[in-house]
Amino acid sequence: MKKKVIITGSGNGIGYEISKEFLNMGHHVLAISRDVSKLLKLKNRPFGICIPLEMDLTQKSSYKKIEKILLEWMFVDILINNAGFLVKKNFDKLKDQDIYYSYEVNIFVPIKMIQLVKPYMGKKSHIVNIGSMGGIPNTKKFPGLSIYSSSKAALSNLTEVIAEEFKKEGPSVNCLALGAVQSKMLKDAFPCLYDSSISSKKMAQYIYSFSIEGNTFFNGKTIPISSKN
Repeated sequence: MKKKVIITGSGNGIGYEISKEFLNMGHHVLAISRDVSKLLKLKNRPFGICIPLEMDLTQKSSYKKIEKILLEWMFVDILINNAGFLVKKNFDKLKDQDIYYSYEVNIFVPIKMIQLVKPYMGKKSHIVNIGSMGGIPNTKKFPGLSIYSSSKAALSNLTEVIAEEFKKEGPSVNCLALGAVQSKMLKDAFPCLYDSSISSKKMAQYIYSFSIEGNTFFNGKTIPISSKN
């Protein structure tokens, strides 16, 4: 059965690869990004239907664009909160803008997206929040990632709480705490120090499968997804 899927941060990296996975399997995808130049190429894919939506999710006025599509769709099967922002600075070097923008993208945007989309979801729908291994207590931490990791920890906790609130009527809510993935974000954070055995495409394939079937087995869980490195 074709599903209606919303993916944030879909302009490149993991989000772009997730969008391709869903389209290749014939689903309808609302692909949200500040830059849709790559996504426009997916509109002509022979199987699924791609709606590239160029917008800045930190701007509240932009959400009217999503509301318009929700009214046309009437139902959403899957919401993947993939958009993220990473600033790598030691704690005493952080500026207010670094802190506020990181939390805006990594936790406030998912909150706004869930509030907006939930009325169009049902018991079998699935919200997948893309977190980080750095947001899980007692895992390895890296200097310079205090704001990124703490904002992802908030996303993990949010997942647990709202899953409990939504338990009766749905949707299910889970968080995938990703480890190192070979992506632009990883290269920007660790340009000379870190390589991952997991490509964006390979991780996207996992996220696709989990988004489709994971809510059969999990609800309110943060699931670590770590490379073998």
